[in-house]
Amino acid sequence: MLQDVYVSKLVAFSPDKERWMKAKIYRPIGTAYIIERVYRLVKKGKKASLFQIRWLDSQFQSAVEHISVGVVQLGIKNYVALTRVKNPDWRILVRPDPTDEIDFEEDDSDCEEEVLQAFDPSELLPTSLAEVEAIKSMRFDPNGEVEGPSYLYQHSDGSAAT
Repeated sequence: MLQDVYVSKLVAFSPDKERWMKAKIYRPIGTAYIIERVYRLVKKGKKASLFQIRWLDSQFQSAVEHISVGVVQLGIKNYVALTRVKNPDWRILVRPDPTDEIDFEEDDSDCEEEVLQAFDPSELLPTSLAEVEAIKSMRFDPNGEVEGPSYLYQHSDGSAAT
């Protein structure tokens, strides 16, 4: 049967180019194409149609469209055209330019590493939780105040109030 030829085929439509696609639902797509799969559905009555399409993109799965044979044929034609487009893939886009040569004879003094030196703190810091808990010389005063740096938070009139 005619319907069996088109069932399960992939079709592509752009809401910008198709008047039957509801602008409100497909607004996020703009001029891009979205891919759908064709299902058989015989719908009789005023809006008779042979097919139903369901979108592969989950954002539009609730938007089911009922279409005719001519629209299915156009969608298949769009899908075939999209899959045959010779756009550069990511491998071509990230491939280095063969004409862009790098001169390795340049002065590399700015790339030389300095001699690594071990950090030598003037006072030894505690290395375990037990050592931290054993420190007796620290005192926390919740009401204490420390004067902030004079160069921070100053307005043009010299005040530091915010």
